[in-house]
Amino acid sequence: MYVTFPSKHGKSNEAVLELLAGRLRVAKSRIRILRGHLASSKVFFIGGLDDRQVMDALSPTVRF
Repeated sequence: MYVTFPSKHGKSNEAVLELLAGRLRVAKSRIRILRGHLASSKVFFIGGLDDRQVMDALSPTVRF
C-alpha cells in the first residue's frame, strides 16, 4: 500500500490508519503500528480480523 501524504508530524501514519480502517471496515482504534513509526515500511496489528480477512479486504490494493 502506498500513500502520498506528507510524512511530517505523523500525518502519513494517520492517513494510512484512516485508509486501512475504511478499507477493512474497522475502527481506527483497532489498528496499531507495531514497527516502522518513522520508516516508510510499517508492520500493523489489526484487532478482530484474521490474516485471510485482511488479505481479502485489501486485494488488489496490496502488492506482495
